[in-house]
Amino acid sequence: MLPLPYGGAYQELCTVPVAALAPRPTRLTFEEAAAVPLAALTAWQALAAAGTVAGRRVLVHAGAGGVGHFAVQFAKHAGAHVTATASARNLDFLRRLGVDEPLDRAEADLSAGEPHDLVLDTVGGAVQRSSWALVRPGGTLITLPEPVDEAYRVPGIAARRVIVAPDGAALGEIGALIDRGAVHVEVQEVLPLREAAEAHRISRQGRVRGKLVLSV
Repeated sequence: MLPLPYGGAYQELCTVPVAALAPRPTRLTFEEAAAVPLAALTAWQALAAAGTVAGRRVLVHAGAGGVGHFAVQFAKHAGAHVTATASARNLDFLRRLGVDEPLDRAEADLSAGEPHDLVLDTVGGAVQRSSWALVRPGGTLITLPEPVDEAYRVPGIAARRVIVAPDGAALGEIGALIDRGAVHVEVQEVLPLREAAEAHRISRQGRVRGKLVLSV
């Protein structure tokens, strides 16, 4: 399995340090395996940045998305109580992934429940700004798509942005979880490389369940 930043622009061949690689999980096709490294490593490293999650309350925004669907599974496997937001059509999907409290992002009042020890923002913008009120004092906010907006920082809450880094050892651990059946890889659609523009159009709609994959 190949993580970024090695590669680029859908090329067929590239040179990669062996330390950045891990074997393809045997239960996955090549197309399914292609959906793993960037999204799964991002989720893995985001949770690691927050410290121990066992026994803690974790909220994942966009829990049915590429990074989100891995994050909810990793957090649940680590022993967290997991809440996640998604569109109404994906709430059953979140339940199948083990999410304790799947919430309709369009309808749920997130501030009405208990505060969370960790909030993972995979969306940015208004979602990041509103997330501060969902973290308990002493808790952590991890943001992925953009830097922490310092204008909204709340004293007593740790916050940082996580940017994924290559890590073959972590990919190997993720692969082992996948092969044990502890983590599911969701691929919404596999498109041929000639339809890369269509894949970007679909992605921009913000309604992808799991990942889109381009087949070379």
